[in-house]
Amino acid sequence: MAQFPLGVRYNNGGSSFNGDYTIIGNVMWWTNGVQGYGKNNGNYGNQSGFLNLDTSSASNKPIFASSMQVLNIPQVSSSCFKVKWAGLYWAGTIARKDINNAALKTAKLRLPGSNAYVTLTADVPRVLDDTRRGNDLVYNCYKDVTNLLKGLSNVNGDYWVGDVFFYKSILWNRI
Repeated sequence: MAQFPLGVRYNNGGSSFNGDYTIIGNVMWWTNGVQGYGKNNGNYGNQSGFLNLDTSSASNKPIFASSMQVLNIPQVSSSCFKVKWAGLYWAGTIARKDINNAALKTAKLRLPGSNAYVTLTADVPRVLDDTRRGNDLVYNCYKDVTNLLKGLSNVNGDYWVGDVFFYKSILWNRI
């Protein structure tokens, strides 16, 4: 199986600093069952489908999938609190025929306090071409969103992600 090496995304210019990191994330796929993947077309006969939870009137709203996670950092009001780096990752399973689909590289993000989604294009898109999975492929993407978060007066709140392209399963997270 091909693997993608992990690399440093942020190094503070080589200088050390005190701090912490927080990860939030969610899924955009639901199922009514709790059994594992494998039988009866891969889902034991359970129903499943896209989640599209955003019922707001936000502009540039996702069309087929959306989910939200709340970020709550108690120390955000501290004078020493700073966002040094923030990244958005998304991943999913796709059909082999979609390996070159430009939609793999895009996602929509709505930040706390905003009523509009920003369409993002991945800085680093990758597809894992593992022939043992048959016609299914796994992909992942990364986008540096540091400047978007640094522009917020308060980073706490609801983070919405949507319109991430996938076939069977999806997840996203923001670090």
